[in-house]
Amino acid sequence: MKYHFTLHVYEKEPSFGKGVIHLLKKVDEYQSLSKAYTSMHMSSSKAWKIINHAEKDLGFKLIESQVGGQKGGSSSLSEKGKLLVAQYEAFYQEIEQFADQKFKDYFKEF
Repeated sequence: MKYHFTLHVYEKEPSFGKGVIHLLKKVDEYQSLSKAYTSMHMSSSKAWKIINHAEKDLGFKLIESQVGGQKGGSSSLSEKGKLLVAQYEAFYQEIEQFADQKFKDYFKEF
């Protein structure tokens, strides 16, 4: 027997969860939003929609972009974006460990 839970962090409506985390971590890895969404087989419009929705709900920028230049533009996580990713992952891991133990406690007969 297994279980599944979902964790979203938000102000008004669920906008920040595992999907946004995955995209932001790819942005941090590649220093490029376009490389991040391409590596995830995601369209540009979907990536921007996800980021814009989360930023609007949370009230701060998750990504900072540099446009143009000789080598093209770049994107990186904002300081608050970096902190939010780190805090979300730590919180998720702690909740997951707690949930694993409680699941075993409640469903040990199965």
